[in-house]
Amino acid sequence: MERLRRKVAQLEQKLETAELIIDVQKKVSQLLGIPLATLEPSEKL
Repeated sequence: MERLRRKVAQLEQKLETAELIIDVQKKVSQLLGIPLATLEPSEKL
């Protein structure tokens, strides 16, 4: 059970990092005037 808790904590940290990276990419693209591709609703997870 402890192993699963550690794994969940690790995955939560990775998710937080990925979300931060995505936010930075969005801001940079806005600053540079580069439009981002968007997914169709059927393509989203």
